[in-house]
Amino acid sequence: MNFGVRVPSLKKRLAVRTSVKRFVRHSRGLKAPRGWGWLTNPKKAAYNRVYRRTTVGCCMLLIGTVAAAIIATAAQAQGSKRRAQVTFTSACECPTCHAQDRWPEKTVKTQPPVSISADHQLTPSQLRSWNGPGGTFGSQTPRSGKEQEFYQLTGQVRRLVVEADGDLHLQLAARGTPANEGMASAEIPDGEPWCSIRTELLKTVGATFPFSFGSNRIFKVPQDLEVTVVGLAFYDAHHDGGDPTINDRKGAKNSRTTVWEIHPVMKLQVNSH
Repeated sequence: MNFGVRVPSLKKRLAVRTSVKRFVRHSRGLKAPRGWGWLTNPKKAAYNRVYRRTTVGCCMLLIGTVAAAIIATAAQAQGSKRRAQVTFTSACECPTCHAQDRWPEKTVKTQPPVSISADHQLTPSQLRSWNGPGGTFGSQTPRSGKEQEFYQLTGQVRRLVVEADGDLHLQLAARGTPANEGMASAEIPDGEPWCSIRTELLKTVGATFPFSFGSNRIFKVPQDLEVTVVGLAFYDAHHDGGDPTINDRKGAKNSRTTVWEIHPVMKLQVNSH
């Protein structure tokens, strides 16, 4: 009984293909149907069955090795892509940051009104109660509906995440809310006119420059940091998992936050620190 890799034999391959017995059986129609070997030659059939299960052809081994190498290379390339380093040289400068979906809509510079009406002043739980707008979103989909209105959102900062597209992502929750629950999102793009807001926040969390990271970097936030932000609402469909009717997604450190965001934040006021 053999085990392992079958040793190829050119002599045997030629012999079996030039056999007179094989030619007669095939040309005269005497070849038994596939699977009838147990009747015509049980001993040979049993041997072949065991042989095929205890050995592997050298060609199949080569194909498997090549396939494994291709898969490993693809996984490594994908991992490298995910881990592509971005570097912040200051609160407002990130030469290697890369923009994502609907970037022109995320970075509109329209200034908010002097005051926000009472029905547009939200708590994190109120923003979480919104449903997704539905419809179809592409990389160039323009703002519509609530996305064209300014809102005010007040909450305790639970997470400050610096993202690879340059945004500062705030996860806000009402005081007393259990950890990782009831959070709502607000984002501050890089560049002007957001530099002063970004500088204040990154100074608060003790950021030093330059710093680099792959997918994102999470900063430790003072426990009592509460802020009020003002900006346009934005449905970040990049995080809706293909269902534009939902308003819940995974946030930093396995937390849950909203797909609806205040984005971009045009005003930020620190209420307590």
